[in-house]
Amino acid sequence: MCGRFSYYGKIDELIRSLDINDVDDSAINEMENYNVAPTQAIPVIFDSDGRRKIKLMRFGLIPFWVKDVIEMKRYRSTFNARTEGIFTKPSYRMPIKKQRCVIPMNGFYEWQKGTKIPHYIYTGEAAQNGSSYLYAAGIFDTNSNIYEHEFYSFSICTLEADQNFIEMHHRQAVFLEKHQLKGWLDRDVEDPEVISTFFKPKKLNWHRVGKEVGSVRNNKSDLLQKIK
Repeated sequence: MCGRFSYYGKIDELIRSLDINDVDDSAINEMENYNVAPTQAIPVIFDSDGRRKIKLMRFGLIPFWVKDVIEMKRYRSTFNARTEGIFTKPSYRMPIKKQRCVIPMNGFYEWQKGTKIPHYIYTGEAAQNGSSYLYAAGIFDTNSNIYEHEFYSFSICTLEADQNFIEMHHRQAVFLEKHQLKGWLDRDVEDPEVISTFFKPKKLNWHRVGKEVGSVRNNKSDLLQKIK
């Protein structure tokens, strides 16, 4: 799973390194969050009319057909989208073909199965450079029914854990290499076989962190610190 994560760093570095064309002004003010949780709005990358954009999106996909807030509450578990069946599930089958996105993060939190001890998960590259990003593969949708304005929401794609991560959890997020972003965001790519080639596990590292991360009210860099 991937239901809690962190992102921090300089927005200008992200814009420059990923060739971002358009940036939502509100996204600039939300570029530091050490304890992202479902329902929060965070910066997400997507392509529109051939331009790469960053826009705030709600964590937890709400399909375009949802009519009101009451119906929206039924979609509390859509913050992750299982790659198994993603091409047939009504909430995901259109977004996976035409509305793919990338969620930049520095790492994520997971509670080890059996012990429920929280850990911070990252790659070796991210550990060596605090401003390095992981790029989670995601899908998004837009909805114009619930509010007076159109709003965006997303899910992070997940797959079965590999042998490295299975001791932590049976699911893990799909992470992309930087050179894969163009292909993932390409809206002309709709073939399930081609899209499925992105669904591969990434080698991850982790360390134990404090229980404070369990509360979304706690949001500070200290949450990332390793404890014994």
